[in-house]
Amino acid sequence: MLNWHISILNHPFLADLSLSVCQNVQFYWQQMQTTICNKIDKWQFLYSTKISNINYA
Repeated sequence: MLNWHISILNHPFLADLSLSVCQNVQFYWQQMQTTICNKIDKWQFLYSTKISNINYA
């Protein structure tokens, strides 16, 4: 089974394909993480400003 997998990876086209898929997945995952982090940051900012407004009220 392992030899079969290695022979597929040694095939230039399939190796390139699997590499590009892997890179795309990593890229999209990073984009998604960045988006989620930005939303969390915004939410925390809004939450903290609301808390501080309540304290000053």
